Amino acid sequence: MAVLAFLVFSSCSSVQRDATVMTVEDDIEIYTMVGKILSVSSGSFLEPESLEILDGDGRAWVFSNIRTLDAKFSVSHIRQHMLLGTPVDVTYSISKDGLILESMSDAP
Repeated sequence: MAVLAFLVFSSCSSVQRDATVMTVEDDIEIYTMVGKILSVSSGSFLEPESLEILDGDGRAWVFSNIRTLDAKFSVSHIRQHMLLGTPVDVTYSISKDGLILESMSDAP
């Protein structure tokens, strides 16, 4: 158990978050962050229903409203990121209804 906690802690310490506003469109602020996927739920193999992403500050973000992702980001690809702990670049906005995942890509 201690080894697992160490691995989770050490893999999370390299995650970074950019808290600055990327653009403002139609009174919607668009943000970016680099994070690691903690969980994904889906009703199909192609589209996730929700994602939980850990940012560099150790804060977990839950996205229940997900725009159409690039076809490369199938649920299996997202789960691969989750299992391997590889980071993703996330673009999101915040609405009165909550967080909206605008896009996601492999982090460099």
